[in-house]
Amino acid sequence: MNEDEILANVYSDFLIMINKYAQQNVEPIVIAAVLMAQALSLYKTSLSEEDYNSMIDKILESKELIPTFKSESNGGMLH
Repeated sequence: MNEDEILANVYSDFLIMINKYAQQNVEPIVIAAVLMAQALSLYKTSLSEEDYNSMIDKILESKELIPTFKSESNGGMLH
């Protein structure tokens, strides 16, 4: 499997998990908080301090570019 396929598989697996919790009426903000905390910990563990700080800066700089998920009321899943 190449990196794009791995990324697509991991993304799909996490989306299934997120939707499972959403269907159990777990608040999206709770799901997001857990994912964000784990993501930041992975970045901090895997990157140098300089690269970690650069990643955080890039996230903040691109905050307006992040799309919202469709709601179930619009015919889509939480994503």
